[in-house]
Amino acid sequence: NIYDGDVVKVVIPENFDLEVPRYEDIYEEDSDDEDGPNRKRRREEEDEEENSLLPKKERWKRKREELLFTYYELSGYNLSVSLMIFELAWKMSKDNSQYLWWAIIGVTDQYLNCKISRDQYVTTCGSVQQHVQRLNN
Repeated sequence: NIYDGDVVKVVIPENFDLEVPRYEDIYEEDSDDEDGPNRKRRREEEDEEENSLLPKKERWKRKREELLFTYYELSGYNLSVSLMIFELAWKMSKDNSQYLWWAIIGVTDQYLNCKISRDQYVTTCGSVQQHVQRLNN
């Protein structure tokens, strides 16, 4: 969960857009932590405006449902982590045949288990083939 209270680290390519909805659009914030007369006045205002807030809350819930539906409907798989690790090792000049083999296995596994499309597989194989030729020469 990207909104977790703990530190979350996401491994993604450099120019990749996560397209994650804003926190405020998904979760409500409680304002019960206020103290004193401000809290009491705020409660009174909320009670008076309860009828006008109900439609606003309903709109927020509908928007939230749409965002979550779109988020989960359009979610998918990205590059294999083994390929990302290989590319990181390559950029650091620490790549070797074993890392490349793991990258090939990772990408092939994604393709065989229908996690990436044929076009993604063919494109990725083209870049991996260049690394195979480079490391075998």
